[in-house]
Amino acid sequence: VSGLHSIGEDAKGNIWFGGYNHSGWCFWDETTLRRPIDPELRKYKIMPGALSLPNGDIIFTGEESKIGYIRNGRYNTLYIDDRKTTGFYFNSLANGDIAFGSASKGLYIFENKLGGKINITHKNKGLLLDNILTIAEDKDHRIWMGRGTQGIALYDRFRDTAKTWLIDQKFPGRVGASSMIIDTKNALWMGTFHGLYKIDQLKNIDLDSEISDFIIEVPLPYPGDQIGSIKENLKYIFVGGKKALYILDKSQARDSEGRYRIYTLTFGTEILGDGAEQNAMILDKKGILWFGVQNGALSIDVDQYLFDTTQVMSSFKTIIIGRDTVFNIEQDSVNTLRKPDPSYRSLNIEWTTPYNEYQQDNVFYSVSIASSVNDTIFHLSNTRSTTISIP
Repeated sequence: VSGLHSIGEDAKGNIWFGGYNHSGWCFWDETTLRRPIDPELRKYKIMPGALSLPNGDIIFTGEESKIGYIRNGRYNTLYIDDRKTTGFYFNSLANGDIAFGSASKGLYIFENKLGGKINITHKNKGLLLDNILTIAEDKDHRIWMGRGTQGIALYDRFRDTAKTWLIDQKFPGRVGASSMIIDTKNALWMGTFHGLYKIDQLKNIDLDSEISDFIIEVPLPYPGDQIGSIKENLKYIFVGGKKALYILDKSQARDSEGRYRIYTLTFGTEILGDGAEQNAMILDKKGILWFGVQNGALSIDVDQYLFDTTQVMSSFKTIIIGRDTVFNIEQDSVNTLRKPDPSYRSLNIEWTTPYNEYQQDNVFYSVSIASSVNDTIFHLSNTRSTTISIP
């Protein structure tokens, strides 16, 4: 297929790949990549956000078509009032309903099963997102939605009312989400065009809250990376960005700067590909992670990875103030600093990780320099550089 947009798994364990550019679907049967027999599955422009159902059906939509699903390798149409309805995301709800984020027509909820009664929530109930690109359900059965260029929204099914927090200069802490999950602790993770964000305590938010009061940024090794997909298993949060696949270790608490332990697989070096696609990521029945990238699809058996969890030790190589070298690791002991000319103001520092010699490229640093009265005069987060220069 061309332009991979969606991934699903059928009842037989086949992995299906849906492409744009009128390329339809193909599937991987663990040995061979095959095209389906049904010609209807080989022609549509598949949109992101397909959903694999417990019975093995894969529900999806095409850009110019209607909602359909794959059952036993065949295409089936889901007949609804508007047969040209298309959109961006499906998600299963706790009670068995299916939520669908449409293009320009609001939130659809199919009750109990495909083809069941449909409830539609849109602007008349406070849902102001033009397109719904992602959907997640919290433990109170409220539905969260997002669009990367607009903002995020919350729909309370019991009150049949929605609240939308649009991106607004008056509220700089608001974000627009293109991907999201709610984890087992009821925290909302949001992938945006400018990084990864999180809300820890959803129970403290209602339709009258200001959402920016609760949003925190999750620092990534590549700051501001555009996030396309997010998934969770028992051990990790998987985050697909344009620059890397980030694997957040759930067993480790955040450090003093809010950073998680993150194992980073950079595209083009550690793993193949050129950036994660939007909401084209699944964990199959065997626990293998599948996700779309700009030029194909990758599968990773994360349980086979042995991640480096050793403590990284750093040490100064040189400290230069003005034209005076006040420390050089090859000449001086660790506790020795020569006095510089007091008229010099510029500062150059170089450091190294001597016990991590062969993994220098995968170490990220946060650097702070404080004055004698503990005022921070320089700070740099999440850098691979091992030098700083202050004029």
